[in-house]
Amino acid sequence: RLVRYALRETVELEPALLLLARFGDPEFDARPVQRALDSLAAELLERSRHVASELERVRLIPRYLSGELGFGGSIGDYHDPANIQLQRVLQRKAGMPLTLCAIYLFVARRMGVRAAIVPLPGHVMLRLYADGKSLIIDPYHRGHERTERECRRYLEQNGMGFSALYLRDAGDRPMFKRQVANLARSAEKRGLKREAQELSLVARALEPKLSAAPAGRGPGSPEGGPSRGRRT
Repeated sequence: RLVRYALRETVELEPALLLLARFGDPEFDARPVQRALDSLAAELLERSRHVASELERVRLIPRYLSGELGFGGSIGDYHDPANIQLQRVLQRKAGMPLTLCAIYLFVARRMGVRAAIVPLPGHVMLRLYADGKSLIIDPYHRGHERTERECRRYLEQNGMGFSALYLRDAGDRPMFKRQVANLARSAEKRGLKREAQELSLVARALEPKLSAAPAGRGPGSPEGGPSRGRRT
């Protein structure tokens, strides 16, 4: 089912990640996850009624999700599947950057807020749009706002060259491929060779739809774990 979905002309990140959750748990029911996301968005929409500017409305998202509810960086083993799988990160409020960004993204979309993932190698972030401006949010570090200059510094500190692709809005397909790669890497580290091989089939099914990425770890690369230098 995952491969069939990966071969579709259009891939949407939310149903893709919900389908990926069934890979590890065939009995997984997506409806509680969707209801939880609906509830988060409904609370934010209610709060936004009392905010005058669009920019402040958008800033409510990190304030609520990370500031109040405590969504943030992974706990325990960075590559534990509990830090990758959408339903478990939603429950634990801790996970890898991409899963946290996905939760932010799905809530923003429900609110009618334009948003996209910023595909920095090893540490994706989220861009939110409002009032003709955009904010880069770092859900892994409790929803802190980042500048493009800080993102470039992160790349420099970790010995990665800069590409303009790293700061462009990423589509759902490459982000799904990246999450599949994260889960495959987790399986490899746990010695689950068959699981890793099956996930690699899904990743390969996604490749024909991707545009060429820059040399090295591009937008479709897995999260690399804690960086060698200081995270921005």
